[in-house]
Amino acid sequence: MVIGLAIVERESWVVSGFDPRNEDETARLEAERQRLGFDPRLRSHELTACKDDRAPRSPKRVLHELCSRDWDRERICWYETRLDALRIRGRENGLAAFLDEVRDHLAVLIGDID
Repeated sequence: MVIGLAIVERESWVVSGFDPRNEDETARLEAERQRLGFDPRLRSHELTACKDDRAPRSPKRVLHELCSRDWDRERICWYETRLDALRIRGRENGLAAFLDEVRDHLAVLIGDID
């Protein structure tokens, strides 16, 4: 069993892997960039964990806006995004460290991944 815990909320890890797949998603990402003043994929660590899920910097709110509350769409963020992109985007939110731990310690037990 492997458990990974985000330094911030788990939604920040998923936001790190969001890449727009169509014009609607591109527009949603741009709206979030405008609302936040930064690209949430690149600075998801700045999405603050807070009790108010409607707060502008709530990672839950941002993820819901990007993925339209669609679990399958969220899953694409971690299944289809390249690991090198996740490592770069997840440097500050704990995702890169988790991926490195999996690569360095777990992969040797089950075979190479990358």
